[in-house]
Amino acid sequence: MIFEPPKVIKRFKNNLIFYLEELKSFVYLHAVLKRAIKKDFTEV
Repeated sequence: MIFEPPKVIKRFKNNLIFYLEELKSFVYLHAVLKRAIKKDFTEV
């Protein structure tokens, strides 16, 4: 196993958390948009 300095590990963790948050918000937006589009189609 290669030893990694704590700074690198910390930065990697921060990036991972950031990407997960981005993914969560993207999935949420996608679901909201899909629901809105579906609602528009059912109303018409």
